Amino acid sequence: MSFGKLTNFLVGIILIGFFAVVFGSFMSNMGSTYGVSYDNSSFESYQSLEKMANLSKEIEQSSDIEEKTGVLDIIGNYFTGAYKVLVLAKESFTTFNTMTQESIENSNLGAIGGSLRLTISSLILVIIVLGVIIAAIMKWYV
Repeated sequence: MSFGKLTNFLVGIILIGFFAVVFGSFMSNMGSTYGVSYDNSSFESYQSLEKMANLSKEIEQSSDIEEKTGVLDIIGNYFTGAYKVLVLAKESFTTFNTMTQESIENSNLGAIGGSLRLTISSLILVIIVLGVIIAAIMKWYV
């Protein structure tokens, strides 16, 4: 092994060690500055996600087309399905609200957190409304 290759190898090891120390210091500083303790109450919203998934599977399974004999059976099926979808929509808005509130509290954003939450909620609402309008227009013309 020549002297030049040995020098390059040693410089490489020193640089890798330097970056490992800097990254480790950064990570330990982030943990001590933004350390958040999690308990069962902070996992409530994640458990509600599982509840929503089960409800959507139930709606999917109950929406299978079955032969109904009476008109009242068909109309009742539509109302039951619509009610279940509304319950799912309410649950998803509640889950979104709690998850954004927890993330703002955990990230220590302070006063800007409420404005950020309102902005994100407004953007999502605008995207949903525009998506429905564009889908309706595309279905009308295509």
